[in-house]
Amino acid sequence: MSPADCDKLSKLPSKQELMGKVVGLVYTLVSQPVAIAQAPTRDAVLVVKALENKLKESGAAAA
Repeated sequence: MSPADCDKLSKLPSKQELMGKVVGLVYTLVSQPVAIAQAPTRDAVLVVKALENKLKESGAAAA
């Protein structure tokens, strides 16, 4: 093993670091589609809630 090979080997991340990167990547790949699938429902709920608040405010202003 040459000194250059030893230098390259010393700069490699540890097994734990590599496992953490893999877990993070897998989590991202799984969580993004789930978030995208939930977005329309969440957006619809936010619109209904905004309309409800608007109606309450206009009702309070009229009274």
